[in-house]
Amino acid sequence: MTPRRPLRLAALALALSVFAGAGLAGNALAGEADKPQADKASTDQPLGVVELFTSQGCSSCLPADEFFAELAAKENIVALAYHVDYWDYLGWKDTLSRKENTERQYEYMRAFGSRSVYT
Repeated sequence: MTPRRPLRLAALALALSVFAGAGLAGNALAGEADKPQADKASTDQPLGVVELFTSQGCSSCLPADEFFAELAAKENIVALAYHVDYWDYLGWKDTLSRKENTERQYEYMRAFGSRSVYT
């Protein structure tokens, strides 16, 4: 793993968290004026969503997986791991990988105007 990869992963996770958190906050605030104040205390909302694209066959994914586990342990974070299948060619098939996860990652790549994906 290059020294910048953890920083890139953290930046991507933060960006995704901000976008997702804004959507969650917008949904949570819709109709708030109509609700009694007592309801606010009982409606705990997540601060954000973090998505990690990973693979069992990725030799450099362990630090990201460990950081992701720390985030997943937080009560106010929704953590989603997507195992991709593009490392399966190395001979160790990821038992959790799905083609749909790889497609999702490539959709993000195109949406962000990037030229590559990484785990």
